[in-house]
Amino acid sequence: MQKKYLEKCRELSDVKRKVDLLEQEVKLLHDKNVLLEKSAHAKAWGYHKIAGSSEKASYYTGLPNEQVFLWVVSVFAHSAQCVPSQGLSQEDQVLLVLMRLRLDIHLCFLAALFDIGKNSASKLFETVLTVLVAELKKLIVWPDDISFNAWLPEAFRTKFRRVKVITDSTEIRLEKASATTAQSATWSPYKNSNTVKVLIGITPNGLISYVSECWGGKISDKQLVLKTDFASKLDYGDEVMADRGFNVTHELAALGVTLVLPAYTKGKKQWSRAEVNTSKEISRRRIRVEQVIRRMKRFHILKNIVPYFMKDVLDDIVILVAALTNLMPRHD
Repeated sequence: MQKKYLEKCRELSDVKRKVDLLEQEVKLLHDKNVLLEKSAHAKAWGYHKIAGSSEKASYYTGLPNEQVFLWVVSVFAHSAQCVPSQGLSQEDQVLLVLMRLRLDIHLCFLAALFDIGKNSASKLFETVLTVLVAELKKLIVWPDDISFNAWLPEAFRTKFRRVKVITDSTEIRLEKASATTAQSATWSPYKNSNTVKVLIGITPNGLISYVSECWGGKISDKQLVLKTDFASKLDYGDEVMADRGFNVTHELAALGVTLVLPAYTKGKKQWSRAEVNTSKEISRRRIRVEQVIRRMKRFHILKNIVPYFMKDVLDDIVILVAALTNLMPRHD
């Protein structure tokens, strides 16, 4: 009996020893797994890499600082339930889109950075872009008379107090299409390449108040004004400040709107001092729209050649970039 008891004790002792060894092995595996997870987290790209640094947030997103980025994320969160997350946080979803716009990084590379598939990155980009446009296009506002007068800069309050909008066009280079008709429609003689052209309007204090849809680069500035809904925004008595290419004086006059242009030198040998001074004043004030367009081009996707397959989302891209530009400090 005692012999059997001792044998049982030895068996139990062996089992306990094996259990202890297995527990140690489990602990080692657990610790190794934790280290691997930490290592993977340390390598993976995401918002955690720029958190706490407004300088990094500005570089990667094009926004002024981290606080503005987080505000954009909070706006996106209102409709984020309709967006498949692809395993990314809301911050990372917005960051992926803004990095695409700001740095013009190819989706293949972004997919690798965020550790998701290329198709997932493509779907995420288009879906998040659509949501952000729907939420943020409200930042592009045509001013009513009360807010317009309240925010009119001092430099416009004497000669140009009725200038409701300063306008210019900008061209975005587009990859050459395979179809000849598409090539012809987007060919820009001015840029000597395939482009799309967009009409931009700003208020005198530098906020973007109008963005047209994208048109083929062959369209003239005059046609751009006449074929968009730009004129429908204007009221009787308004003035529009533009460059000489926007020769729509008669068309706007029919609406009771005055076109304010720098003086034409062609066909006139001599100008009075007053005419020269007025022309210089117009040019100095009109330069504000060029400064705003330069800020828009901080988003390199508008600065480089856009792949032709992205043509269908270019309208949304331009609107989003314009809305985000309105969040930037208005100085150059």
